[in-house]
Amino acid sequence: MSSSTKPDPAADGLVARAQRRWRSRQLDDTEEGYRQRAELQARKLGPDHPKTLITRGKHAIALRSLGRVEEAEKELAEVVTGLAAIGADHPDTLKMRHLHCLVLTDLERFGEAEPELRLLAAAESRVLGYRHSDTLDDQALHALALFELGQMREAEAKFADVSATQAIVTGADDARTLMWRAFHGVVLTELGRFGEAEAELRDVAEARGRISGPDHRDTLVVRCRLAAAVREQGRAEEAEAELSEVAAGLRLVRGEDHRDTLSAHGQHALALRQMGRAEEAEAELSEVVAGLTAACGDDDPVTLRYRAWHGVLLHDLGRLDLAQAELSAAVEALTRVQGADHPSTLRHRGHLADLLRDLGDPGDADHNA
Repeated sequence: MSSSTKPDPAADGLVARAQRRWRSRQLDDTEEGYRQRAELQARKLGPDHPKTLITRGKHAIALRSLGRVEEAEKELAEVVTGLAAIGADHPDTLKMRHLHCLVLTDLERFGEAEPELRLLAAAESRVLGYRHSDTLDDQALHALALFELGQMREAEAKFADVSATQAIVTGADDARTLMWRAFHGVVLTELGRFGEAEAELRDVAEARGRISGPDHRDTLVVRCRLAAAVREQGRAEEAEAELSEVAAGLRLVRGEDHRDTLSAHGQHALALRQMGRAEEAEAELSEVVAGLTAACGDDDPVTLRYRAWHGVLLHDLGRLDLAQAELSAAVEALTRVQGADHPSTLRHRGHLADLLRDLGDPGDADHNA
């Protein structure tokens, strides 16, 4: 055997290590690799060359995977601006615009994401076709942004359209079809169309249970949303039994401190309130608020909504001073975070007005009504 064909243990070791890294998908290596490649392309091709910009977009995806979402957003914003030179409707530009919008929603910057998603979905419909997967994904993402901004009627119409089209393209049991239908059911609940919401969410829960099993996390989350729609129709006992089971299941698959688990406990507390078990409901909701504050932060909308409900329960129990402090702080934060016209802000502003009347302050009550 000649020296040129003799095995090289060092080289073989390097290859094996590289293969192991690839199989384990070490994201730090991927991020560093994309960064180095983008720097090299910037030197050889120029910083504004489309290939350089697309590699920077891939680098941003790696940053997002590492949880460095603020950095990813900044980089993608620069990439999208640079790719405008090849056209706003170019397929590569559309892909990066999609990723930028996705990161904006990660950061809950829905006010910035919504107008861009409206334009992006229209452009994708023209260029790729309405039934293209990218178009449908961004139509649904736009509906989600509308929902988070409190624009429920438009969000409902869009989720209904997207889920129906997705079912035609990929089938009624496709994961995306079921996800969009579940969101549609949530929006119907927010609009007070509880019977329609229950029918939609029950179909999705049954499909999820059949496909993934009744105790799968996705099934459990839909069952929680279904129970909320049931509770809103006055069937508190039925909802409470279901939510007790759902919360127990989510504790096993998600953990006690996960947002989904805590939200299920929050819904369970609201069912207890409706059944007249206010003391139990207040104790449970107090723990939910503490857990959500630790897991998601003081200004997270879900934290604030359950904090407001906690204030309502304190009012129910006659603890008026504590209720005023809790509910006033929650309404102030909801107004700042979601806006004064968001449905949940308005709902809890009404609760605050009721409380202030009971405290003998009709002026402030009328202001918050």
